Amino acid sequence: MRIAINGMGMAGPTLAYWLRRSGHDPVLFEKAPAARSGGYLIDFWGLGYEIAERMGIISTLREHSYVMERLRMVDRDGREEAHMDLAPLYEAHRGRFISLPRADLASALSSACQGIPVYFNVSIRAIAQDGADSIVTLSDGRQDRFDLIVGADGLHS
Repeated sequence: MRIAINGMGMAGPTLAYWLRRSGHDPVLFEKAPAARSGGYLIDFWGLGYEIAERMGIISTLREHSYVMERLRMVDRDGREEAHMDLAPLYEAHRGRFISLPRADLASALSSACQGIPVYFNVSIRAIAQDGADSIVTLSDGRQDRFDLIVGADGLHS
């Protein structure tokens, strides 16, 4: 099956990776002109950690991760109001807990998708049914046929 995926955040590349492994032909579209950089720090554990291991990217994620020992809450003058030792958290997850920048997670997921077509500065604008296929109209005016279309563009899906 040929599958269009709109969005290159976390879900789009992850889905594309697994679809290709299952024998499908995914194509990724991203409205941004390039892979996004920056973003917030993500705590990464549980099912996400397990999926990253299965994708073979956990060592890359660990290279870009931070080991935090203590979480502090401070007031506007920088005085500590509360804190929490994070060692019990790491112990509870048996070391399978990391914190890393969102951009580093997105980059590792995208790297796992080598060989999958990616189109930046393009997004899906319209979908029309044509028998068993769907005709997708892209933001650059092109049209293409797909068997399935997935919205993986965050809040905009």
